[in-house]
Amino acid sequence: MPYPNQHSCRIKSPGLFKKDSFRTLHTKTKGLTLITGVLKATNASAVQAYRYAKTNWTAERAKNHCASHKGSFEGASTKKQLALEENGKDYLTADEISTEIVKQMRPDFLYRTHMALHRNQTADSFAKTVVAHKIVANELILRKFLHHQWDKLDTI
Repeated sequence: MPYPNQHSCRIKSPGLFKKDSFRTLHTKTKGLTLITGVLKATNASAVQAYRYAKTNWTAERAKNHCASHKGSFEGASTKKQLALEENGKDYLTADEISTEIVKQMRPDFLYRTHMALHRNQTADSFAKTVVAHKIVANELILRKFLHHQWDKLDTI
């Protein structure tokens, strides 16, 4: 889930760690925080995630740092995304989709938007739907989700 003031980078699934073993560590690098925990399998301490303060880290810089650690990046929530989620909406329509918004979406939200675009194609909005679908599909591909994996995103 995206945070309103932080970009995030998941290195390992929280399920791999012992319950109540998580610690937040502030680094010397301004705006960079590590979430660590003790792994169930080895009893060793490991980094579970990085958090990047939006005030110190651009989404691009944080994404590059995350990629260098082979993590899964999620940008901070946008105001529009937060408003949609607060209103209980779980997908975007073709009219609401932009490249900037799609880059900030959680994988499950992105998947549901993808599926909604397939369901809601009408003759009068077909061209708009095709453009919106291309934006959403490209983002899923950029995140390295293969088409046959997209149906699994709704369970994340």
